[in-house]
Amino acid sequence: MTVRRFGPAATALALLLVLVATGAAVPGPAAASSTPVGPLPQGPVRTVKVLRDATFVISAPKRPANSGLVWRIARAFDGEVVQQVGEGEDRFSVWLRFKATRTGTTRIVLALTRGETRKAAASRTWVVSVREPSLG
Repeated sequence: MTVRRFGPAATALALLLVLVATGAAVPGPAAASSTPVGPLPQGPVRTVKVLRDATFVISAPKRPANSGLVWRIARAFDGEVVQQVGEGEDRFSVWLRFKATRTGTTRIVLALTRGETRKAAASRTWVVSVREPSLG
């Protein structure tokens, strides 16, 4: 029996081919996403008007840690109109910071869920309109 030895480059290429073939090397959208939120209960809708390149914050009331309830983004928003640039919480609320990057309108929808589950206990929606700063 003859044993063939391959160099490090050939071994690395073979490993890469195996990883790509099994889908382990290239995570798709599902690898980075959480459980989708199902139907949303009616909740308040707020309008936000902002100039392009400005940042703004949306917030929702914080729930007690022992409740297991968390606010999370429930629906996709137009990432060309706004981009999330931060998030945090204080004693009374959780907040998300966005930057307005292009003129247009999008909706940011949050759902209150028990961890990463589908069932929403509450919702909040912000309709964000971004416009160009006026000249002059």
